[in-house]
Amino acid sequence: MDVLKADAALLRGEHSLAARYYLAALRVLPLPGWRARLGESLWRAGQTDEAVHHWQAALSQRPWQVHLFLRCDDLRRGRHLPAALPAGRGVILLYSWNKAELLHATLSSLHASETGGADVLVLDNGSRDETPAMLEGWEQRCAPRLSVVRLPCNIGAPAARNWLLSLPQIQEYDWLVFLDDDIVLPPDWLRYFGAAMLAYPERNVFGCRVVDRDRPHMIQCADFHLTPGDDPDKKSAYLPDFVQRFSIATLHIHAAQDFGQFTYLRPCVSVTGCCHLFRRPSLFETGLFDIRYAPSQFDDFEHDLRHVMRGDMPVYQGYLLIPHLRRTGSYGAGEDPQLANSWANMYKLQMSRPREIFTQIRAAEHAALLEDVLARTHGEDCHAL
Repeated sequence: MDVLKADAALLRGEHSLAARYYLAALRVLPLPGWRARLGESLWRAGQTDEAVHHWQAALSQRPWQVHLFLRCDDLRRGRHLPAALPAGRGVILLYSWNKAELLHATLSSLHASETGGADVLVLDNGSRDETPAMLEGWEQRCAPRLSVVRLPCNIGAPAARNWLLSLPQIQEYDWLVFLDDDIVLPPDWLRYFGAAMLAYPERNVFGCRVVDRDRPHMIQCADFHLTPGDDPDKKSAYLPDFVQRFSIATLHIHAAQDFGQFTYLRPCVSVTGCCHLFRRPSLFETGLFDIRYAPSQFDDFEHDLRHVMRGDMPVYQGYLLIPHLRRTGSYGAGEDPQLANSWANMYKLQMSRPREIFTQIRAAEHAALLEDVLARTHGEDCHAL
């Protein structure tokens, strides 16, 4: 019962109470999983040294839980903290269609955050609700830093991204961020990206951890990794020519609750597109977003894969937590048209390249993950590994 009380307290945000319950549970049964959650509750309560002590103890019993090692190393290096804003000149890009209320909430959180003078470009994708009037108000309030592009019809997400990228002034910026129109940004969100860019100065693509706004213990998106697809000899009764060439790991969904399992920095195959930072030169070298994935779904994932194929692995910044106002990913594909579009675009993605290419991408990611861990262990006491 103590561990159930501890889990509930941790998810409610009562971190000190959770720590007391976990300690009581560990006196009865000293399981390393409970000790890891004790460390999480202590860290959230501001007791960093005590948290690291328990994480290291849990890691010594379960050395395969690399996320605990990454967490301890991040804290030792100070990578868990917000840092300087990204160097150079930046621009923040949004596009929206008929979501006036949600977009207004997103822009309000953006306006209240620290952006270091970055410009903001918003594309109204042919909205027929209150979006045009709402954006006119923001444009008058924040000019000249915020400007609006208005289109007569909805051209879909990848084309909207490309339209913004085609604007002549984009070439003046050193970095750019794509934001969804239904997220809430914390005041120091851009400083967390700055920390990731300092930790991985050779990388060019960065993403974050996304949770449900109303249920913040539910992780919608974390770091994405490829796993093997179907058996090549297996045939579908409905699509006989289709064999799944890869899968996307969904550990963050199977975990069910956020107990800190995805709070770390590391490379990955892809990051969520709802808060997606690029160094501008690398983005244009990789190419624009593929409009075949219109109106939406997997255009950002496919773009990240092209970065990986160029040897440019994205970086997941798990310490940047973004609440999402609507359900997304596997949680959000409940309606039939959305589900059909998602499956259709996944089919396109699966068939876009030979199976061997996805196998090479998986191998490249595994090598990058191993290289990252070994770089962290160099010259350090890493008894658990």
